Amino acid sequence: AIPQDRCDLHVIQGPLTRGILARFDAERRPVLIRGGVTDGAREAFTRERMLAEYGGRKVKVGTFPYSESIIGTHHVDVKVSNFIDFAVRTAVSEEVVHVPYYAFLNNLLLPRQASATQTHAFIRSIGLLPLPVLEALDGLSGAGLQLSLGPPRAGAPVHYHVPAINSLVYGRKRWFLYPPDSTHQNTKEVIHWMSDMHATRSELLFEGGEVAFECVQQAGDMLFVPEPWGHAVLNLELSIGVAVEFSRVLEPHDQMLKAEL
Repeated sequence: AIPQDRCDLHVIQGPLTRGILARFDAERRPVLIRGGVTDGAREAFTRERMLAEYGGRKVKVGTFPYSESIIGTHHVDVKVSNFIDFAVRTAVSEEVVHVPYYAFLNNLLLPRQASATQTHAFIRSIGLLPLPVLEALDGLSGAGLQLSLGPPRAGAPVHYHVPAINSLVYGRKRWFLYPPDSTHQNTKEVIHWMSDMHATRSELLFEGGEVAFECVQQAGDMLFVPEPWGHAVLNLELSIGVAVEFSRVLEPHDQMLKAEL
């Protein structure tokens, strides 16, 4: 067991501001923003709203994010409503599902090919990010807006990508983060990866090897992960999260130039 409030990263109290984001993006340091998730996001992703907006849609879910593209992993096509029912049943069941299915979707909220303008408009319409923060993000697209939904023990193994603001709307997640000089990726389900990691953890500690920073993200927290920090995520509870990926934080003079163009 780990403390519910453990976080080895820098922690600040919300809300997320443009200045905070620019600082940690420039320094390439992750930061946890306690209570940073907006009321709009909480309202947009209740079970009732999810079922009403997306319940009839078919999506691919698997034991690994984007399982359909990874050899040896399992995936199925399922309605969102049925997957939500599965996640809720799994969360309250006394029977342990060793490798539960996980919905990790970048085409549910918006089409992947949605433009930056369309993506901005959607994020603004549900109030997912404070407006000054949203206006500072460059390189947004529909593919960079990702929704994750899954029961306990679901999650993602170590991977890395462009900077991302991860909002945990409901639930609780355990993060493992690796700095740029030790970043890496693997294709093993997170629960199996964790077993392997803990088997070697003590040896690493004594030999001076790389041990991940850990952080427990509570419902309502935002976690900013800069490029190219590696990270793995494990759901501790039934969780719904939304990630916004982007290429960089715009400087004020960049925005002025864009306005003039």
